[in-house]
Amino acid sequence: MAAEEDIYFFDDWFNIESTLDLIASCKILIGQKLHSLGFSAVAATPFIGLEYQPKCYDFAESVGFENYTIRTDMVSAEKIMKLIDSLLENYRDMQQKLVRRVETYRERQKKFAERVIRDIDSLPDYYWQAPRNERRARNSLFWTADFLFHKKPVLWHAWNKLFFLRSFPYVT
Repeated sequence: MAAEEDIYFFDDWFNIESTLDLIASCKILIGQKLHSLGFSAVAATPFIGLEYQPKCYDFAESVGFENYTIRTDMVSAEKIMKLIDSLLENYRDMQQKLVRRVETYRERQKKFAERVIRDIDSLPDYYWQAPRNERRARNSLFWTADFLFHKKPVLWHAWNKLFFLRSFPYVT
C-alpha cells in the first residue's frame, strides 16, 4: 500500500545525522517524547509538543515554545490544528527565536565543558590511578553507610551531622 502511494518510511533512527537531516527537512514537528523536541530544536525546526510529563513543557518553555504544547490528556485534532495555524502565522519569528535560544544554550554548554576540562586538568596525575586499598576501603565504607542510613531517617540525620558537617572536609 505505501509503495503504491509513494509514501516514504524513514527507518534510520540510529543514525543521528540522518535523523537530524529528516527533522530539519520538516516544516513543523509534532512530537511527544522529549528527545524528539530536543532534536527538533537542534535542527531549527519549530515544533508542537505533546506534553506527557512536565519535563516536556519545561523544555518547550526553555526554548520559547511553551504556547505550542498540549497535555496528552487534552489532545484533539482541533487543538493541534489551531497550534499549527498559529505556528505557521508566526513561523519566521518562532524559528528565529528557537535558533537564538538553542545557540545560547550551546554557548553555555561549551563554557561549562571548558570548566570541566580545566578542573580535570588541574588534578594531579596520581588522582586518576587506581585507588589504593586504604582509599578503596574508605570509599566502600562511606557508600555502604550512606546507603544504610538513608533507610532510617534518624540514623541519616545523625550521620549527616557527624560526618558531613564535621568530618567530611578532612576526609577528602
